[in-house]
Amino acid sequence: GPFQAYHGNLAYHQKYEPEGKPINRGQEFKVGDQTLKWMERKDWIDGPVHYDLVGENCATYLYRNIYSATKQRVTLFIGSDDAIKVWVNQQEVLARNIVREAEPAQEKIQVELKPGNNELVLKVVNYSGRYGFFFTLKSDPAMVPANVVDIAALDRANRTDEQQAAIRDYFRPT
Repeated sequence: GPFQAYHGNLAYHQKYEPEGKPINRGQEFKVGDQTLKWMERKDWIDGPVHYDLVGENCATYLYRNIYSATKQRVTLFIGSDDAIKVWVNQQEVLARNIVREAEPAQEKIQVELKPGNNELVLKVVNYSGRYGFFFTLKSDPAMVPANVVDIAALDRANRTDEQQAAIRDYFRPT
């Protein structure tokens, strides 16, 4: 679904939760005297550059679930201001310590998704000035939209009528 984020005064080389570990969105993290937790951001959709990360000399972790019906290769397109590390299913797939403005598709990474849920984690590190990221992915065939994935993960009994309709519309043959 949409990205989740948590944020603190972290450096590129310093390893923190949740690097290389399964994500528990209810988990809280102690960093110094701060308590950090995952926060859902429905406004961080794929495609545009999001320049609303906050802070200097710090890092924000971004997490999302990518659902794939089959084992398949996809291409991740990522941009960052400044440095970036990326994990897919706890495996580091990208590490670039760089100072730059975030733009679309600065990095292109081919990864293999397993059937079912795949955990994507981005660590975006800002040194100074503006702070942001870009993300989208391409696959063949096209992936199920994130909102449909999130609804499908809900127990049928817990779905609203609108959610049930969204699933029906998506999976109905054309």
